Amino acid sequence: MNEWDYKKSNLPTQARGLFTRVVEGRYEIVIRGYDKFFNIGEVSETKWEHICNNTKGPYEVTVKENGCIIFISGLPEDQIIVTSKHSLGPRADTVAHAVKGEEWLDKHLANVGKNKHELARFLYDHKLTAVAELCDDTFEEHVLPYSPGRRGLYLHGMNYNTVDLKTWPSESVQEFAKQWGFISTIYYVKDNVEEVKSFTDRIRDEGKLNGNPIEGFVVRTKLKSTDQDFFFKIKYDDPYLMYREWREITKSLLSKGKPRVTYPLSNRYIDW
Repeated sequence: MNEWDYKKSNLPTQARGLFTRVVEGRYEIVIRGYDKFFNIGEVSETKWEHICNNTKGPYEVTVKENGCIIFISGLPEDQIIVTSKHSLGPRADTVAHAVKGEEWLDKHLANVGKNKHELARFLYDHKLTAVAELCDDTFEEHVLPYSPGRRGLYLHGMNYNTVDLKTWPSESVQEFAKQWGFISTIYYVKDNVEEVKSFTDRIRDEGKLNGNPIEGFVVRTKLKSTDQDFFFKIKYDDPYLMYREWREITKSLLSKGKPRVTYPLSNRYIDW
């Protein structure tokens, strides 16, 4: 599906990353990503007024790492399965994201004396998908740089393989990351929406977090009405969104197309 398809209300699921298998004539979820979540103001559900009226604290404000998503789960007989958002296994033309993700998984597990069979058994027994961000500039460059010591799999979620999104709290995810050798994702806990806005606005003004440029944050909370997990993101225009626009402008110019411009500074980039 295209990204904009997730804004439709008639989809059978909002899961972004869903893999199944058939067991005795019935479908079983093997990999379960997050429900698609949107930037502040991108849809009606992520306008600040709606968030204030319909969600409840605490609010887990997690750093949004700038890489590609990787899903890890288990199958019977201690088999591991590693996928990207849409695919699994190798590709003929290039190194697949899933393959590179599994390479990093081997490194992380070896660092703590564990192996993929042990991890697969745990994930399968508990019907869980581990959700990580693959950040490796030697494999695929994104907007924000990652020095050698910061590369690898950043674990940021543990989702149950259920139809409705059900995910672990960030504290438990961090504990699991340390136990199994993943890189932990930084998070902060805020009691209310005003604290979330104040904190993320300050980081936007400062331009960095702990000395590193940052794409933004993913905020994890729950709906008042159903206690259902609810996510939204706060992405910063500078540097991330503006630089990403410049990347798309460059591609458009190279293909003799007409670039789309959102930021005034992008016109100066085109002139240059």
